[in-house]
Amino acid sequence: MINALSGHRGGPQTASASGSTTEPASTTASTPSQLMTLVKWMAQMLEKDIPSSEGEFHSSCKDGQILCELINKIKPNTISKINKSHFTFKHMENLESFLKSAVSLGYSEQIFAAGEFYEGRNLQTTIQCLLKFAAFISKCSWYSGIKITLPAEQSRAELQTKRRSVHPVWTGTEESASPSVPSTGSLNKRPVSRASLLAPRRISTFDQIDPEADAQIRSWINAMLGISLPRNCIASMKDGVLLCQLLNKIVPNTIPPSKIIIPSPGKILTQPEMERNVAVYLGACTSVGITLKSLFAVSDLVQSRNSLAVLIHIQDLFNWAVKQPTYTGPKITAPAQPPAPVHRPNSILAAARANTVTTSSSSASVPASQGTHLFAWVNSFLERQGKKIVDPKQDFCDSTNLFFLIEELIGQNIGFYELIPTLPWHKLQNAALVVQLVSELCNSPPTCTPMDIVFGSVEPISRFLQGIQTSLDMSFIQKQLGPERFRCYVASALLKSENAYVTSLTQLLEDMIIPIKNALGTPKQILNREEMAIVFSHFEAIVTHHTMLLLNIQERLSSFNSAHKLGDIFTTKMEWLPKLYADYAANSENSFPTVQTLRHTNKAFAALLITCEQKWGKDFHAFISMPIRRVHIYKLYLQELLQATPHTHDDFPLIEVALRMFKSAVVSVGDCWALTDNNRKVQFIEESIAGSFDPLTGVYLREGFLVIADAGLEDTYFFLFNDRLIFTTYKKPARAEDKVFTFRSSFFVADFEEVIENDWEAPDGTHGHAIEVVTTNFSLILVSKSAEDKAEWLEALQGALATFKQLGS
Repeated sequence: MINALSGHRGGPQTASASGSTTEPASTTASTPSQLMTLVKWMAQMLEKDIPSSEGEFHSSCKDGQILCELINKIKPNTISKINKSHFTFKHMENLESFLKSAVSLGYSEQIFAAGEFYEGRNLQTTIQCLLKFAAFISKCSWYSGIKITLPAEQSRAELQTKRRSVHPVWTGTEESASPSVPSTGSLNKRPVSRASLLAPRRISTFDQIDPEADAQIRSWINAMLGISLPRNCIASMKDGVLLCQLLNKIVPNTIPPSKIIIPSPGKILTQPEMERNVAVYLGACTSVGITLKSLFAVSDLVQSRNSLAVLIHIQDLFNWAVKQPTYTGPKITAPAQPPAPVHRPNSILAAARANTVTTSSSSASVPASQGTHLFAWVNSFLERQGKKIVDPKQDFCDSTNLFFLIEELIGQNIGFYELIPTLPWHKLQNAALVVQLVSELCNSPPTCTPMDIVFGSVEPISRFLQGIQTSLDMSFIQKQLGPERFRCYVASALLKSENAYVTSLTQLLEDMIIPIKNALGTPKQILNREEMAIVFSHFEAIVTHHTMLLLNIQERLSSFNSAHKLGDIFTTKMEWLPKLYADYAANSENSFPTVQTLRHTNKAFAALLITCEQKWGKDFHAFISMPIRRVHIYKLYLQELLQATPHTHDDFPLIEVALRMFKSAVVSVGDCWALTDNNRKVQFIEESIAGSFDPLTGVYLREGFLVIADAGLEDTYFFLFNDRLIFTTYKKPARAEDKVFTFRSSFFVADFEEVIENDWEAPDGTHGHAIEVVTTNFSLILVSKSAEDKAEWLEALQGALATFKQLGS
């Protein structure tokens, strides 16, 4: 046993596995002797050297690997996977695994917050807490390893941490020393995403419980227990009694009645009694096989810190219960869960044709009166462009009014959609584009399909508009809430949006970047380093920065109210964003053509893309374009937050500075937004052409029907890019999966000598609206349908040639 009473001073900077024993002093701040005591115990446990200076100790432990190894030494195989990656979020996962495992071993104190420890804050407090954890383990009857003790006279108050406890819990029961029954509030909640594991998630004051989910949960619990719960059933579970009874109903006799504190008639339990009940319930959950990630913190329920985490837990509990062989309760409709990924065509356009684009799980109808208000709301924006919705069934089917609405809301022109759709394909293409765009801007699954829009289905279109209104029209929300509540709403919306953003970023990182990086230099290499740098330029840096930003936002919002500041998060925690995003945007011009080429030339990369796109339910470029869309969302938040903040508020000047910074960032990525829209348009075109041709990598300029003079061909359709003119024939598809165009030939702008008007004469003696493209080998005479159409084609073709010559010179 390591005795912690001797005061070691000085000594070498590295403790060996065979070092002598020392003990920490009784102080509220850690001393060098306390650190040395901890280090020597860890070194003996792990049988390897551990640095004993505070800075080096932190550096060696911040990735979580040593701490996870320590857990496995205490109790073998507790942590099945220790991440060896150098990525920040993997380090955070290790730290969370350590914290969860400490809970599973029965430890009832807060050790550290993962993000706080990773950044090196409050190290002295953390050292003390680690010592207390070591002492707790040493006292456990099941533990037979190297032991350490704290001095008996050192009271709990003397070791109380100076920082705020993240999860206040009831402690001191017989369960607290049992490795199988955790009695602590530091049990981690089921994360909304992998990113939410990075630090304790403390959101309460703005969590909104979905009434539909609440009703489903009430229905299930009422049927299980034969009771009638009121609305907001989470509040009825606060004392833990109902939860204990529910678990006993699912798995009889899991919690002995003697361990449940029942309130006397007409009285309510004290907070410590409530916390004890909830802690007993959570411990019992682990004993029957419910995973730690599905649990919540005691304070989330008892102190109403995070009702959403409790709701998610009940959803998980239901799904777990109905799978148990002994379950005899009602199998009613499961509480709403996020939609599971579905396998579908990797092409969004192909999915749109097949009407298989996944929509949001919410299918609640929109009342007729609310639909009327929605259309009036749309018209309030469309009238600025001289437009108006008269018949919703007809006026949305080509999606142009939806594009106009979004342009007004975000203050950004959206290029490369068909302003005057002439073919059914144009309408479907527009609908697929707008559905994808709104999904990217709102960081949420679409609430309608492209086919819903094309066919004028009012109900799903109304849901779609409702999502746009509540996500992008901040002025509407502000009117509903008022200035003070709106500041809290923006704070909550920022956290949820950032959480969804980091989740999506992490998904691409895990599913594509890490496998590609791991395969470098092996026989199964997918991309070389140069190709990786072009395709994923700065993406890893963006993930790392936003992961840390999410931690900062979570920490700030743990006790946020309208009097607190929010603008400094943007000015002090995001000063890196303008340059990083500008660099990312600058590389986008090279990224898209590289990906398009690799799709056709690199089988391993193409296979990985198909697998990932099927898993994601959206195409690769939707992920790559996320950072470009994201900058505009920050600007929207800041604009409305500024309007809701009094000039006398300390936050006002900070928001002004942040808004100027993000307006500058929007300008720097503005061209990239257009490029992103172009890339999506080019991809749709390529997916709609049957035949063999070089990948399309240029800038889209124009398309339409043109007749080749004296060729005798019908339905000839041309696509003009800045590098080539694509000649196809159009055929209305018989099936959803059929291609719309058939490739005939390519004419490269590099071969053009001049583009001029031509006085070609038709067989009937009339002069057509003809253009002559003179190349190095032949002349191509194209006849348009009208003088106006001819003028537009002539301008586009001459512009493409002039740009090419200018670049060539």
